[in-house]
Amino acid sequence: MGETARQSRASFSTRLQDLGLYAGQDRLILILKKTDGLTPTELADKLGVTAPTIAKSITRLAARGFVVRREDKSDRRRANVYLTNLGYSMVKVIKKENKKWRRKVFSGLDSSDKKLLLGQLDQIIINIDKIK
Repeated sequence: MGETARQSRASFSTRLQDLGLYAGQDRLILILKKTDGLTPTELADKLGVTAPTIAKSITRLAARGFVVRREDKSDRRRANVYLTNLGYSMVKVIKKENKKWRRKVFSGLDSSDKKLLLGQLDQIIINIDKIK
């Protein structure tokens, strides 16, 4: 299972490189799409990465124009991260790439096998969350 997860992430990360994104930056963009304006600490927690890792990702995404840091209005010591218009447009590109990639990954499985597998994987995720 671990090897499948590793290969899966590596494969999709290769596709993202063609879009100019590093591994994990797609997830950061998608999280901001759901909840724009999170702090770097909140993003790091959601992604399960360290503060230096998230800082590097935010800096890279900001340099490409996908995100912007803004001072928190209620606490000037904090900065919040927001998607730019370019960042929002990248959401569609990421989702489209993911859909094409998933089609290839699940080729050879009929719809009932795919549905069963995804249901089982969802249950495994629930079980893992209970262990934490």
